[in-house]
Amino acid sequence: MKHILTIIALLLVLTACAYNKKPVVDLEGVDEAQYQRDFEYCQTLAEQVDKGEAAKVGAANSSVSGAVIGAISGVLEDGIGGAVTGAAVGGAIGGGAGAVKGANDSTKDQAKVLRRCLKERGYKVYDL
Repeated sequence: MKHILTIIALLLVLTACAYNKKPVVDLEGVDEAQYQRDFEYCQTLAEQVDKGEAAKVGAANSSVSGAVIGAISGVLEDGIGGAVTGAAVGGAIGGGAGAVKGANDSTKDQAKVLRRCLKERGYKVYDL
């Protein structure tokens, strides 16, 4: 179980800053200093997307379905004892997968917030 949690934590760390990739913005005729200030402001807004909460919700939702699927598989293969083991393993795997998916989804939301903010500030953003 410790290994599963370590892998999940590592995956969350690896996805933590993916949205920081600079958006494709036409900077022709743009004041570089003003763009940098606007970019930093928009980046601050994007960081308000709560990755931790998204990971918790994803983990909770997926662990339930993982436990149900694991229990069904376990009972079919090994009766009641298999159901208990299957539910535990399915819940752990489902929870881990849900946490990673929640973090990835919130990373995409951060990228959208950053790009939309720049667009709202008058920049031509090509990778919305």
